[in-house]
Amino acid sequence: MFFYFKNTNVRLVVLNILWEVIFIILFSSCSEDVITVDLKKVAPRIVIDGTITDQEEPCTVKITKTVDYFKPGEYPAVSGAVVTVSDDAGNFDTLEETDQGVYQTTKVKGAEGRTYTLKVIAEDQEYIAISTMPQAAEIDSVKCEFETHYGEKESVIYCYFRDRIGIEDLYRFRIYKNGIIDNSSYQLYNDRLSDGKAFEYEFFEYTDFTVGDTLTVELRTIDRATYDYFLTMFDALATYEEGNYIFTSVPGNPVSNINNGALGCFSAYTRRFKTIVLQE
Repeated sequence: MFFYFKNTNVRLVVLNILWEVIFIILFSSCSEDVITVDLKKVAPRIVIDGTITDQEEPCTVKITKTVDYFKPGEYPAVSGAVVTVSDDAGNFDTLEETDQGVYQTTKVKGAEGRTYTLKVIAEDQEYIAISTMPQAAEIDSVKCEFETHYGEKESVIYCYFRDRIGIEDLYRFRIYKNGIIDNSSYQLYNDRLSDGKAFEYEFFEYTDFTVGDTLTVELRTIDRATYDYFLTMFDALATYEEGNYIFTSVPGNPVSNINNGALGCFSAYTRRFKTIVLQE
């Protein structure tokens, strides 16, 4: 089970706080001097979250900035940026700012196998990211079984799909309950142990479903950079029951595929869905 912060800025702020706590503990153990660390003075950094998919939806880029540690909820949008996206088929467009810090276009379409380049010019700095959209994996079926664990009834979700042979495929799953996405479930899968095989994926986080609910499983086929971004995010912030935090490695910012020191990720990915209504 992973601990997930929906807002990218929240994740980055928490990671930086953890770094400071570890530094204070290690340093104070070697010295009797009192160390005062000013946690508020942190240089803001650009955060770019961009996506383009193979669905009928716009290519969207959201640009914000990190903030000081003790200003939760204040994540200033970056307006007035010049944002462009292009692909290796010669398509190009400049995104329109549809809301503060949110840029979109429907002119450049997502297609399997194409490579997309995102360019952002903001506050006199240029940022570039590249992502190639993989071929989609198709969902064969999904099911939900009701099981009893320690006297409590829980729902266990399964997704069945077939992996392509001889190709590294990387996946990210999303769960929807009655059309509403479950933001606590962001699960990743690497096909290195199931290459070319039909596979049953069991969600290790139990989701609270009941008979009559509508369950939708979304399967995203992602590239290596996107996979590494979320993997390092989850690796840095892990949790176990009762909300106690543990580290699986030394915490740090998630790996980004955007250059020039920007945080975030630009991802070109495919989306496939399967929906069922739960029965007894």
